[in-house]
Amino acid sequence: LDELITLGFRGEALPTIAAVAKVTLQTRRPEDAVGTRVVIEGGKLIERGEVHCNAGTTLEVRDLFYNTPARFKFLKKDQTEAQRITEVVQEIALARPDVSLFLEYEGKEVLHTPGDNQLLSAIYAVFGQQLAKAMVPLLPRQDSMVHATGYLCLPEEARKSRNWQMFYVNGRPIKSPLLTRALEDGYKSTMMTGRFPAAVLQLWLPMNLVDVNVHPRKLEVRFWNESEVYRAVYEQVQNSLFTALRPPELSSPDPEQTALTADDSPSSSTVSAEPSLSAKSSPEKTLSPFTQAPEKSYLRFDLDGYAARMAEPARNYKTADEFPAAEKASETAPVQLSFTSEEAPAADDREATLQSLRRARFAGELFRTYLLFEDGDRILLIDQHAAHEKVLFEEAVQDYQKNQRIRSQMLLEPVRMEISPSDEFFIEEHRDFLEACGFQVDFFGPAVVLVRAVPIGREVLDPAKALRYLLDDAAANGIEQVKGETDLIYHMLATSSCKSAVKAHDRLQALEVEALRERLLELDNPFHCPHGRPVIVSIRRYDLEKMFKRIV
Repeated sequence: LDELITLGFRGEALPTIAAVAKVTLQTRRPEDAVGTRVVIEGGKLIERGEVHCNAGTTLEVRDLFYNTPARFKFLKKDQTEAQRITEVVQEIALARPDVSLFLEYEGKEVLHTPGDNQLLSAIYAVFGQQLAKAMVPLLPRQDSMVHATGYLCLPEEARKSRNWQMFYVNGRPIKSPLLTRALEDGYKSTMMTGRFPAAVLQLWLPMNLVDVNVHPRKLEVRFWNESEVYRAVYEQVQNSLFTALRPPELSSPDPEQTALTADDSPSSSTVSAEPSLSAKSSPEKTLSPFTQAPEKSYLRFDLDGYAARMAEPARNYKTADEFPAAEKASETAPVQLSFTSEEAPAADDREATLQSLRRARFAGELFRTYLLFEDGDRILLIDQHAAHEKVLFEEAVQDYQKNQRIRSQMLLEPVRMEISPSDEFFIEEHRDFLEACGFQVDFFGPAVVLVRAVPIGREVLDPAKALRYLLDDAAANGIEQVKGETDLIYHMLATSSCKSAVKAHDRLQALEVEALRERLLELDNPFHCPHGRPVIVSIRRYDLEKMFKRIV
């Protein structure tokens, strides 16, 4: 029991399933001339004999719980149960890339792994082509008892939920907050808040250093030294990302130097110890050994921006003396204005602010982000992005409430999109919900869909990415728990409004500012954007004069 290497009692689940279903099993070992066929219905042996079949095992389960009505009524819809079965098979496929798995549902192929013992091939079959192309290998680490292998996604392919994180310990699928934290900490400074990396990590360590008997389904394990496991995974993730995101450096020669021949070079000159390019040097020597790109590249686009952020050291200043001189505050620095804002202004203040905004004079902009209005004894500051986002959101909500769906616009050419088997089941089961969100999607072969229409009135640069966001939102928020799916639709409207609104540093013309003010005044609540950030801040003349000590 201290060194378990199996995933449970051999064959434990199969007789249990055969007792409540009609099961057909065909199996043949590679060295055998014929195979064996067994048919069991409700725990009774119906047939057993020899059969000609391919090497391997085929298992067919029909009429589950046909003889136990009490359990049958607790089954979910067929698509839901099929999705859960698919998730289990996906876990097995990623744990055993050396075994070819084929899953079929209602005559349609759901999952098929090649069994070539390449984890990346299994990831391709389970998660789709797009994510597989964005995977980078986990670099090995020698000085630890924890041996981790697997693949990590590039930061720009991060998802909106943790459903794409798969962890294995000695081939056993597990759920581990420790490994999740180590993985996500390794991505810090490279990924936006609210995004989660996709990864398949396999840990290998001595059996006596991990306890698998702390959970009834063995989904949780206990490590002998959690800090060592965390450190090993964290450092491997961080080093792998740093290597993947760092572009190869080419040692370019000076044009004038390359024109010199061996006879022209002065013998007394100082020769650099670094490799340099000459007429006789091989092109392979122009790459530094530390930064030379691997023979097989997993990257498909430029990552200079991420590499710069990864290489930039964190600035953690503990005392004022540690700040650079340019950042230190002067002893004679002017008084800083500080305001505290409530969650929402009181009713009287709201009306006063709206009346003030209606008659205020546009005085200019601050930092190309905030619009400045002046009215008598107060000034109003408006965040142009939050204001436009609020206007777009309210218009979209009104349109949705009127039509009970988001209007869509047809694309000139359908966009082809790779999806996972889980996405396939979701789209099949919730097609009405997708159409209510403005998407029209058709299946186009196994694990492929065509996006034919997208929500109207929204800036959708990449229809496939917009649909990907919606699928991830549904997975993260649990669509079955959302009453009428309305909350998820409102969340999608808020997200699309944020992406379509004018941004900070966008310069607005005077007519555009006036139009934005008029549209704000038409709203019932223009004071906060859909995400809760303030839109309008009012500053009284009294506060300014008190700051300048005109009023004591």
